[in-house]
This record gives sequence, C-alpha cells and structure tokens, in this order.
Amino acid sequence: MLSETLRLELQPFNVKVVIVITGAVKTNIFNNSPGYHLPEGSLYSKAGKEIEKCATVNPASPVLAEDYARSVVNDVLAGASGPLYHGSMATVVRYVMGYFPKFVLVSGRTQVSSRLEF
Repeated sequence: MLSETLRLELQPFNVKVVIVITGAVKTNIFNNSPGYHLPEGSLYSKAGKEIEKCATVNPASPVLAEDYARSVVNDVLAGASGPLYHGSMATVVRYVMGYFPKFVLVSGRTQVSSRLEF
C-alpha cells in the first residue's frame, strides 16, 4: 500500500511508480532449495504438515522467466503506472485484491502475524 500511496502522491510531479505483482515464474528457486524440515521440538510442529505444503509448493504452470521479464519491461516502456500483474496466477491475485477492501487484507495479515507471537 505504500507503493500505491507513493504513486498517487508523486503523480502530479510526473513521477511514475510501478507496482509489480508477480505470480508464478519458472526459476531455479525450487531446484536450489535445501528442502524443508522443521527442527525437532519446534514450536510449529503442530502445524508441520500445513507448513510443509506451503514450503514445498511448486506451481503447476509457471510462466517462463524470459516471458515474464519481457512483459514487465514492455509495460514499463509503454508508460504503465500503478499495479502490473504478471506471471501465472497473478490474475487471481488481481481479482482478490479488486473485490476485497484493503482494510480486510491488511487486518487479516495483522491477525495472522499476531497469532505467531509467543
């Protein structure tokens, strides 16, 4: 939301701020990861299976990195401003962000992070 605020505040000065919301992009990030495991006795062991699903997700149809980069650069060079949605599943994020009030998304993140405190 800081990026959106900057975009709106800097617009009168002819400064463009681009917010890139990235979906799944095919990279080596999953190939180079050391794997997932919770340390023995972890405070998160009760949620271990759910955490493992999130940590080991591998998108079914990621966009090639070259195609992703080309589409972002083309939008920027064409003068785009504001949010750009690129990558596989980015349209889902766009849909969710468009129909949920921003305060719901922010308060949801706050509630999730507060549950992780000890």
